[in-house]
Amino acid sequence: MDKHDYEEIGLRIRCAQRMLGYIDKDVASILGVEVSSYRDMVHGRRPIAEEYLIKLCRKWNLRMDYIFYGNEENGIFWDDTPTQEKMIRNCAASISKQMRELLIIPEEERIDYMIEIQQGLQELMMSLQK
Repeated sequence: MDKHDYEEIGLRIRCAQRMLGYIDKDVASILGVEVSSYRDMVHGRRPIAEEYLIKLCRKWNLRMDYIFYGNEENGIFWDDTPTQEKMIRNCAASISKQMRELLIIPEEERIDYMIEIQQGLQELMMSLQK
């Protein structure tokens, strides 16, 4: 895996972390590392050991295919059921991810990406209004 892979994995870990309400200090404690080390791992500045990924997946009931490959087709968590609340959370997490990616994609692709984000926000708003 290269730096980009670790950044992507870190982004998905941070997404799950926020959805579950953990702060960096909590996650560092779960992994038995310093907060600065945890932040370096989830921001792609250092590799994330497989043992840490497995530990988080077990603790949080995360799907490994989501953590490693970003596959959200079957949900992020093993106990995911297609409830409205979970779909809204997944949609919000996806939009958040896309917004962060705006900083790293080429300028000529940003407009298309921004349109995708806008459509996602509209879908989220419609879900919330129901």
